Amino acid sequence: MFQRDAPSVTVSPEYNVYNVIENTTNFELNCTVTGANPAVKSYRWYKDGLIISTAATYTLSTVQRSNTGNYTCDATNSVDSSDPSSALQLNVLFGIELNPIRRKEYQEGKQLSITCTGKSKPAITDYDIEWTKENNNTFIRTGKQLVINNVNKLDLGTYVCSVVIQLTPTVGQPVNVTGTTSVEVDILYCRFHFTDIPIVSTSSRLNPYNVIENTTHVNVTCRVTDSNPPATSFRWYKDNSVIGTTATYTIERMNRSHSGRYSCDATNRVGTSRQSSELTLNVLCK
Repeated sequence: MFQRDAPSVTVSPEYNVYNVIENTTNFELNCTVTGANPAVKSYRWYKDGLIISTAATYTLSTVQRSNTGNYTCDATNSVDSSDPSSALQLNVLFGIELNPIRRKEYQEGKQLSITCTGKSKPAITDYDIEWTKENNNTFIRTGKQLVINNVNKLDLGTYVCSVVIQLTPTVGQPVNVTGTTSVEVDILYCRFHFTDIPIVSTSSRLNPYNVIENTTHVNVTCRVTDSNPPATSFRWYKDNSVIGTTATYTIERMNRSHSGRYSCDATNRVGTSRQSSELTLNVLCK
């Protein structure tokens, strides 16, 4: 009389944990049977306890990260079903996906703080991240967080977060993968700089500036040479009293009452400048 035995099964490849890189093609798991009499007539594959196939070989045509999980199989003949195999933990390794970073604005003197985050398997660590400044490719620091205290206008520009990790499959050569993301940083300040004195329509920089009485259309211009964002409003002062609110102050016809000390200031959404240097305007009689 022939001995009749239920099957015994193992999963191959025979690893407790198996690492495979995403997008690997035609990856196979085999349910290997020993000691079955009569022969096995059916198989079942399970992923995390749920049936996924009834073939002896389970094939992943293209490995996706969703295939990560614990795989077991069993087999059945006319005697009985096998016990489930030991589990193979399949880890799908994938490259770097960095989260985009929106444009940042900081006021001069404040602290800049930007965090570079993303996902990969294996997970990104602080040691994998490097910050540089674009254009001159200046290395700044490692780690996910970039911090610069007391920022000034020299800190504006584009900062690049670069990540390098290694994907190490159970079978095959390690693969280095990289990822980058960048962020534009703007530094806002109201540390306005003016030309030395307000500029009159003759483009003369003389101070004091002498003009003959009854001269018409004399313009005095408040020129800002350094402002971020640009100045949006101006004020003109004569002898410390406000006389105008435009960048250019126009005197239609000069008379002696226009003699005095003229200065201006400017405002953007960060703040208001100090007053410019004074221009002394002398109106001379004909």
